[in-house]
Amino acid sequence: MIRAFTWGTFNILHDGHREFLQNIQLICNEIHIVLIPDTEVFKNKNYIPLNWSTRKANIEKFGSLNHIR
Repeated sequence: MIRAFTWGTFNILHDGHREFLQNIQLICNEIHIVLIPDTEVFKNKNYIPLNWSTRKANIEKFGSLNHIR
């Protein structure tokens, strides 16, 4: 079994995110994604992101990603 682990803000799911996730899905059986908390995004990038729940829902729409935290 091949597992992948990645993290990020995934604030707006753009083509680069989609391509990245599609490529991971081709080679991995299990994918773990950690979404950076809203407060950390603001602290490090100095903007208010979409809230965590919305960002999680957007990634879930992408399909067949195993674990999003």
